[in-house]
Amino acid sequence: MDVLQNVSGKKAFVFSTAGFPAGKFMFHRVLKKRLAKKGLVIAGEFSCKGFDTTRSSERSAA
Repeated sequence: MDVLQNVSGKKAFVFSTAGFPAGKFMFHRVLKKRLAKKGLVIAGEFSCKGFDTTRSSERSAA
């Protein structure tokens, strides 16, 4: 992010996946602030359930 030049007026879309349902967008907050400081306009955001790899190893070991 630090190497991103000022791109005033350009649009950005933030997306992510998470292995847990609670607070899906909470991780976007910091990223959106940093993008806005670079001059980007946040056009939207999306988050969906992803595969939780930290828990899958526990299941396969059982």
